[in-house]
Order: sequence, then C-alpha cells, then structure tokens
Amino acid sequence: METRPALSCCHICLLLKKKPTDSIKLKVRKSDFSLEINEKIFQIKFEEFVADPLTLMGLKTTERYLNFRIQVEPKFTLKSVVLSEPTPPFATGDSARLTCLCFNHLTKEIFFERVLPLPSNDVNLSDMFCHLHNAPTTESILSPKPGDCFFSDQVVAVSEGTITGCYKKQQFLKCKRCLATVGVIRNKSLNFWTSCLHMASGNLSSLERLQNIVKKVVSDPFALFPHILLEAEETENYLSVIVIDKNLILTKCRQDLNPSSKQVVKVKYTYYPSYNTQVKSLKSDPFSNLHHIEVDKAFLEYALTYLTCNSKSIPLVFSKMEGAFMAYLNLYD
Repeated sequence: METRPALSCCHICLLLKKKPTDSIKLKVRKSDFSLEINEKIFQIKFEEFVADPLTLMGLKTTERYLNFRIQVEPKFTLKSVVLSEPTPPFATGDSARLTCLCFNHLTKEIFFERVLPLPSNDVNLSDMFCHLHNAPTTESILSPKPGDCFFSDQVVAVSEGTITGCYKKQQFLKCKRCLATVGVIRNKSLNFWTSCLHMASGNLSSLERLQNIVKKVVSDPFALFPHILLEAEETENYLSVIVIDKNLILTKCRQDLNPSSKQVVKVKYTYYPSYNTQVKSLKSDPFSNLHHIEVDKAFLEYALTYLTCNSKSIPLVFSKMEGAFMAYLNLYD
C-alpha cells in the first residue's frame, strides 16, 4: 500500500498466491477491507489512515494482481530528514598523509592549516567564492593551497603539489601500488574519493553515502522532483535518480496479513552504460534541477545494485514508469 499524505490517497496492490478461478468480492470499510476469493475471506486492516469507501476507483485485476485506489485521511505522523554534517578527515594543525586502502601513501605529509567542508556533493570549488568565475585569476584562487583540505562525504581535495604515491593517467589519479583509480584532478586540485582512502576517522559505508546524497536533495523544500546524476567518469557510466515522492507511507503485508508501515522516499532510476544523447541532454539543460555528482566506479555499481535489488520487491505494476525502474529508499530511521 502506497499512501501519499499530500494527496490524501492510497494505492493498494495485492499479489495473490495463484490466479483466482472464481469471482473476487471486495469490500472496503473505513478501517479495513476484505476479499472473498474461492469462498475464502481475507481481511486487512488500515493502520495508518481512515479510508473513504465511496471513493474506490481504478479497480483492476491482471493475472495474480489486484489493485485499486482510494481517498484516505492519513493518521501517520511524518518525520523530517535529518542531515548529518560530513566528518572532517583531519583536524586543523594535524600532519598526515592520504593513504590508499592498500596502505600506500598517496601524498606527502601535509600540515593542515585549513580543513573546510565543501558546499555541495558536486565538488564545484567555485561555489566557495563570490567573484567573477571567468576572471583570469580564477584557477589559482580556486586551487587548494599546500596546507588546505576541502572535504565532503564523497571526496577529499588537497593541493596538486602534494602528490607522491600515485600517478596521473589523463585526468585520473592511480595508486602506484595497487593501480586502483583513487581520484580525479580538477582545477589543480587532487580530488580523492573517500571510498578509496583509508580514513583514520572511519569510512562511511556505501549505503550511508548514497542516503546522504539523497537526503541533501530531498531536504530542499523548493525542489519538487530533485534529479541526481551519478557519473563514473573514467568508464563513462551514469546513473540517473529522480525523486518521485519525498514522503510516502509504504505498508506491506506478508502471509500473516499483519501490516507494517514506514516512511520512505520513492525514486525512479535509469542506468546509462555509456555517454549518449540522453546524458548529454541532462548535463546541458540549464533549467533542470540536476545535481551532477562525480563518484568512483565501485560506488556507482553499488548504488545500481542496491536500487535493482530494491526494485525486485516491488509488484510489477509499481516497478516501472516511463521506461525507468522504481525503488524505495528508507531515509527516516
């Protein structure tokens, strides 16, 4: 059951064990509904809302599926997204080196005079300054100095002059020991992906990183359908994620017919294995509400696998929209 508090409606989908051989009788009341199938009666209670039986609509049966919509008065108390600030990888005054997961030192020892959070996950350093961004001195102004460390959940950015245990391959940074791609060069800045670093302060899990990305765009009250584009630039893989509903009450019933509910975010996602006209259109549209985030290939693959596994638990009538797949994300626990 998908309940949309903002629209005061609920979409109910039932998956039957087998295709019914006889007629189905459906009765909807304010607090529950019942089905009579092959002379057996099944009753399911409405825990999170009061239904209006006279508003039943869209009743449809397909093979083993039965679904319908109904107007409701929600009783569920909505939660707000709790944003957590990224943990600084170092403290001001620390002397340290950035280290690969294979424990190879990627940079020289750096004495950190400034440790500052980046303003957004897309790591646009120009967001940190108020000036004409196309001025001749822009590049030097936006480059981290030798004692600077800029960070987010996704990257740690340090000065290009600190490089030692990695080498450059085009715009990418490769570890000299394990040969893994550990980051990318931007504006004379070494942008290391946090998932490729051994962090003394502890690494966020891939799920926490994905949740934090979505939480940030969902927390914007003015963005109706926030759009995220994850890009693994080295392999030109892309994952488009669009938030369809920020506050959805999802209720599931198993064979015991006891409902359990939770507040989720509903998204639709599309995977692009290569750069194409659709990706080009997304990246070049000046009016889109797009959050373009560069990530490492392993994280993009994790996000795709996580969303795909999530989609498998959704009934077929819910799982696709306009050629894209649907998934639920739990951001409120």
